[in-house]
Amino acid sequence: MTARWYMVNKDGMATLCTDRADAEKEAADAQAAWPSMGPHRAVELVEMEAGNAN
Repeated sequence: MTARWYMVNKDGMATLCTDRADAEKEAADAQAAWPSMGPHRAVELVEMEAGNAN
C-alpha cells in the first residue's frame, strides 16, 4: 500500500510533502508564518481497501 505525507491546517487544507521530515518542516514553517490557521500538522495517509459498511 502507498503512504503519503501531508501538512494539514485546521481547515483541512493539505500540502503534499515528500516524506515525514518534509511534512514536519512544512508544518513548523506554516505554524510560524500563519499561526491563526493552525495547528498545522504532519499527517500520513495510507491507502486502504474499501470494506462493506453495515
